[in-house]
Amino acid sequence: MYVIDPVTLRERITDQDAFDHELGQLRAAQARGADVRAQLVPMLRIAGFLNDAERMGRDYLGQLDPDVSPARAHAARLRLAHVVQYQGRFEEARQLFDVVVEATAGSLQAFAYQHRGKCLLEEGQETGSLELLKAGLADLETALTMRREMGSDAELIESSALAVNRAQELVSDAPET
Repeated sequence: MYVIDPVTLRERITDQDAFDHELGQLRAAQARGADVRAQLVPMLRIAGFLNDAERMGRDYLGQLDPDVSPARAHAARLRLAHVVQYQGRFEEARQLFDVVVEATAGSLQAFAYQHRGKCLLEEGQETGSLELLKAGLADLETALTMRREMGSDAELIESSALAVNRAQELVSDAPET
C-alpha cells in the first residue's frame, strides 16, 4: 500500500487503489460509530488531508486519560506530532515528540527518537541548519541502537538504518555553517 521513500523518509503510496480502499473502510467504520481514530489519523496524513488529520488527532488526544492509558496517550501524541510536522510546524512537532522521548522507554521511545530525528532532518533541510541535521542524525542513531539492542523486528531495524543512512548523506552534503 505504501513504502518509506529513501530520500524524503516519508510514506509514498505504492498502490493507490488499495490505499483508497483502506481509507474508505476506516471512514465507513467511523461513520458506523467505531473508534478508528488511531488508524485514521495516519491514513489521513499520508493522503494529504492534514487539517482533518490534525483535528481528529487533537480530539483523540484530548479524550484520552494519560493516567489510565499513558501508552495510548503517547501514541496519540506521536500521531499528532507527525501531522504537525507535515504541516511544517516543526517546533510544535518537536515539542510533542520531546514529551514522548522523555516520558517513555523501550519500543515507544525508540519510535519517538526515530520520528523526532526525521522531523529535525526536515527542519534542517528547510532552514539549511547543519546543527539540526546533526541533531536529527543523533536521534536516528539512538533509535537504531535501541532497536538493535531490544531485538526489534527486522523491518523496524531496516527502517532506522535507512533513516540513519539518509541523515548521514544530508550531514555530509551540507555546507559548513
